[in-house]
Amino acid sequence: MEWVSSNFFEVNLLVNNAGVFLPGTMMEEGDEQFELLWNANVSGVYYLTKGLWGLLKKSERAHVINMCSIASVTAYAAGGTYAITKHALLGFSKSLRQEGIPAGIRVTSVLPGATLTDSWKGVDLPVERFMKPESVAAACELAFQMNEDTVMEEVLLRPIQGDI
Repeated sequence: MEWVSSNFFEVNLLVNNAGVFLPGTMMEEGDEQFELLWNANVSGVYYLTKGLWGLLKKSERAHVINMCSIASVTAYAAGGTYAITKHALLGFSKSLRQEGIPAGIRVTSVLPGATLTDSWKGVDLPVERFMKPESVAAACELAFQMNEDTVMEEVLLRPIQGDI
């Protein structure tokens, strides 16, 4: 944040895409797993966005894209803590959208389903069951390219064959 603030006058696009998934059951996993996922998936996004908010407000075309997850709206077994953090991130995005309106800052929540990334490494499933990362990137680009008078608030993406 300090480097960006000292090298740029404004920020036009912030994509919060860092995150962690670890399988586990909420009531049986260690507390450190909750803390790790919360810090990576929620706190990091909150503090980075807050730290760059002033530069976003200076832009005439500011846009924040938060990479949520299908788990933001659909909980599933062995992923409860992840779902908690992604539910929170979606709530953060909705609140941020409201705070950004007076400054003209657009906020988009992207909720992808199973995407072929390293988080699925080692899973014995055919690649056809996954979306390509390029598809998720294309949705982000489309949201950013919308006319300035329009915001795509949520984008829900699923593999063509359905959830895994």
